Amino acid sequence: MEIYTLKDARDSFQKIVKDCQQSSEPTWILGKGYKAVILSEELYESMQESIEVFSTMFREERQRQKETGDEGEIVDLDNM
Repeated sequence: MEIYTLKDARDSFQKIVKDCQQSSEPTWILGKGYKAVILSEELYESMQESIEVFSTMFREERQRQKETGDEGEIVDLDNM
């Protein structure tokens, strides 16, 4: 993971994009009051796919719990 200021990112944008593609690592752009992340398309799509898989699993589990009446129990974090 690399971190750039906005000025450095502006001066090196082409290099940053190329490095993101080659390393599949995110690059952070930091400035006063903001943060941004540049990702390769491959990493972005992989993350989107993971989110979709976990969302589907969660929805299916919640549906199963509703159908069986087994919606789990509420546990106080202090008692864990």
